[in-house]
Amino acid sequence: LHYGPPWPNNKNIGGTLELPKGKTFEDEYHVFSCEWEKNVIRFYMDDSLYVTRTPEDLAPHPWPFDQKFHMLLN
Repeated sequence: LHYGPPWPNNKNIGGTLELPKGKTFEDEYHVFSCEWEKNVIRFYMDDSLYVTRTPEDLAPHPWPFDQKFHMLLN
């Protein structure tokens, strides 16, 4: 998630997704998903939650994800 002041002073926060030892993303097909609600965003891989972000994670910056947005996944 990118938030805070405009670029180049913006901030970002992500999460870590660990595959089983010896596995790579090329070994299998994976489904990534996101649940975006008013005060929480949850990220999943293959129906397994791997990170949740809330307004507290962005403090002291305000939570900007309570308005219309477009999402880029890369």
